[in-house]
Amino acid sequence: MDVMVAGASGRLGGPLAHRLIDHGYRVRALTRDPGSAAAGRLRRRGAQVVAGDLDDPVSLRVAAAGADAVFVLSTPHHGTGPETETRQAITLADAAVAAGAGFLVYASAAGAAQARGVPMLDSKRRVEEHLAALSVPHAVIAPAYFMDNLFYPWNMALLQAGHWPIPLPPGQPVQLIPASDTALFAALVIEWPDEFAGRRIELASDEVTGPQAARILSEVLHRPIAPSQTVAGPLAPMAPFFRWLGEVGFHADIQQLRTRYPEIGWQSLSAWAAAQDWPARLERETPRAPSK
Repeated sequence: MDVMVAGASGRLGGPLAHRLIDHGYRVRALTRDPGSAAAGRLRRRGAQVVAGDLDDPVSLRVAAAGADAVFVLSTPHHGTGPETETRQAITLADAAVAAGAGFLVYASAAGAAQARGVPMLDSKRRVEEHLAALSVPHAVIAPAYFMDNLFYPWNMALLQAGHWPIPLPPGQPVQLIPASDTALFAALVIEWPDEFAGRRIELASDEVTGPQAARILSEVLHRPIAPSQTVAGPLAPMAPFFRWLGEVGFHADIQQLRTRYPEIGWQSLSAWAAAQDWPARLERETPRAPSK
């Protein structure tokens, strides 16, 4: 089976590509920068690294030609925004179908099917609606807030200042998941298209309140971290999302996921945080504002 993985040099597509290689799949690694170190690692593992521009349908059709399945991914960060994210994901999905792919797996977000007025979720819902109108089977994985988002420069700046960067009412939990757990689940979906085609599955591996998260990070970082109930200045563009988190939030069935798919591992925030190289991260991250 030949699988094209979008964002193959990134935090989600990268682990997915490596997992599929481990399981014997032929992987076509789509990336903006074939010369990156991450692309080089994939090439050495045997992946076919292909350059792709998510705004160039012709290049995407060429890249996807002959692929049996395509992992569809786009992001509102990295200098883009929600409208660009929607356009690029739809362009990739359409190109994959035109190239003959028989199965699409889209990385959406938990809550996107229900939320309204939250740009970073609205954008993903529009992609899901488009996929539903296509002629090929597809599945949607919808992860909650990535634990890895803590490594964004604006979140690292808040952690350095002693603040847990997800503002919530004290008793309101937030569901979290590492990108690595999401990648493992995406691989499972790609490997079992007959089981997952037509399904939308929300993913989370842990659920914590602000005070609980602050205690965990305080222990790991060896510095006091306090919960917050207000959106800090660097996070202002994401205010609608955080307001939605505080009022509605994610509702993945964590216990069912753990019971039904134990092979994923489902890391807790405590276990994930303890395994990270925080000194190196805190040393090299430079704060900048998130995309709107």
